Order: sequence, then structure tokens, then C-alpha cells
Amino acid sequence: MKDWVLKMNKNIIKQYLSDDAIILDAGAYNGNDTVDFAMTFQKGLIYAIEPVQSIYNELIISTNRYNNIKCFNLALDDSIGEKEIYISSGYSVQSSSLLKPKEHLIKFPDCQFNSCETVKTTTINQFVKDNNIDRIDCMWLDLQGNEYKVLSHANEILHTTKVIFAEYSLIEFYEGLTLYDEFKLFMKQLGFTEKINESVFNYLGCGNSLFVRE
Repeated sequence: MKDWVLKMNKNIIKQYLSDDAIILDAGAYNGNDTVDFAMTFQKGLIYAIEPVQSIYNELIISTNRYNNIKCFNLALDDSIGEKEIYISSGYSVQSSSLLKPKEHLIKFPDCQFNSCETVKTTTINQFVKDNNIDRIDCMWLDLQGNEYKVLSHANEILHTTKVIFAEYSLIEFYEGLTLYDEFKLFMKQLGFTEKINESVFNYLGCGNSLFVRE
């Protein structure tokens, strides 16, 4: 739902992070947020993950001049292997998801899901192991409903994380996604408190939350 949800200014999270922050930008799309992070945290390192091949190609082009960005053609999930991702088109090419579209088809009828693509999946636990990452200060998650599953398999690195940004849903845009109230409780159990809630698009059934470790 990236098209309809505002993204908070990256400077907001600077108060919680050091200049050399390690940032995971998952669902990086064409790199707009990734580049913002690279410029905001010039001493840091950004790991940008994008599963859809055609969009990943755009990500590579838009970030190739930044030495503090590393890109990966992967989908974060709760398992390691391969899965079909539902590709969005029409009004939005930014809503592709590993979860099957549901209310999204009704709420945004001009956005279609007429094709699928096989993508490689991994967990955060496996990703940090494969890339020798010993901390992730900030997780910026745009996973179209898959945030709960992904964070449920991040226990080996989460103790190093100070800030988590996530889009949230008030209605079941995709089958099996975790709705806002339950997700907020889940984050509380992980040790994170919601500090900012961008609710301007709640009337569409979605919004943004910034969670900070207590």
C-alpha cells in the first residue's frame, strides 16, 4: 500500500540512532527510502531488500553510486526457499505480496494482481548469518502484510535493534495478515513501544507506526 501511505521523514529517527547506524530496508522498491537513509546516515550501512525482479533492477540503478548501500534480490519471510509473490499492476506496482490479496481487491479495484513470480525467500535470522551482520539498528519494513511473520523469525538479531518502522493494516488487505491491534501487542511483547502513529490514511484502512525499544 506504499502509494497511499505517507512515509515519515528519516530525520525523525536520527534521535534514536547513531551516525553509523546499520539499517535494513525491506521492501525497498526503487530505492527512494534507501537513498534517503544513505544520505541521512552517511557513516552507516543500508541493506536494501527487494524481491520483484523488474523493480530490483530499478533499485540497483538508483543506488549504484552510494557506497553505503548493499542490495539483495530476496523476499523476507518465515521460511527459507522459494515462493510465489503476487505481482501488483495498474494503479499500483508497489503492492506485491507473498500473501494472497483479499480486501485490497475491493478497496483499491484499480490495482490488479494478474501474475505471479517465483522469488527466493529467507528469514532475518538467516540473512544476518549469511552476511555476517552482528547488529541491525533500524528495520524499515514495507512487507505488505508479512511483517509479523518476518519479525517472528528475527530473534537472533532483534536484541540489537532500536527502531522498527512498519506499515499497518486495519482491514485484511491480504489473507492472513496481522491487523494493527494485534501487531501492536506483538511489538510490545518484543519490547517495542509505538512512538509515532501516522494515521492520516486510516480512512483507507492503513497507516504507519514507528516502534522504539523500551
